[in-house]
Amino acid sequence: MLFRSSLALVSASCRRPRASRARARQPTPDAPARRIVSLSPAATDSLVALGFADRLVAVSSLCSGAPGLPRVGTMATPDARAIRALRPDALVGVEGPVATTTLQPVLADHPRLVFPRAESLEDYFEALDAYAGLVGSPQSAEALRDRLREGAERVARAVAARARPRVLAVYTTSPLVAAGPGSWVDAVLRAAGGENAAQTPNRHPMIAPEQAA
Repeated sequence: MLFRSSLALVSASCRRPRASRARARQPTPDAPARRIVSLSPAATDSLVALGFADRLVAVSSLCSGAPGLPRVGTMATPDARAIRALRPDALVGVEGPVATTTLQPVLADHPRLVFPRAESLEDYFEALDAYAGLVGSPQSAEALRDRLREGAERVARAVAARARPRVLAVYTTSPLVAAGPGSWVDAVLRAAGGENAAQTPNRHPMIAPEQAA
């Protein structure tokens, strides 16, 4: 998976019509969340990297991390019955289309919602604060951020003199959605010495299969 060497953040929720957009909501000053359902690979891998995999009770169907946990759909296609049965005290993901109508039975139980913006690499670094705050460990976000920045700088130095291969980073294959300029994946590709083959104005362009060949 993309970026697995650093954190494996592949944020790949399916975009569906009539879905509303979830936005970040800061956790209330309650006790740290202990039963978290993640609806996004980015959120799942962030919590794992922060050291709080044990707080997760279920994850997105798109997640490759957190083995052994139930898969409960995605932000756009959540399994509300399965989620509610787990009695989560928080739902996490990233800002984007969320099937809030489907999730109404879950939202009626008033779990905390943390869906920060994660379009660019800097957005992602800031999103770590929201996830770390949810589990009551704000200091862990800064520590992880420092490690990631140091790792990115080492990689950039190592590949500085090498040829830059053209890479098409794909979120989903049906439809074929790629990482465009300005996305966090684009930033990772460039830092790793690659050139993004998806040169479009869109951060998440939909590409015809013949264009990718």
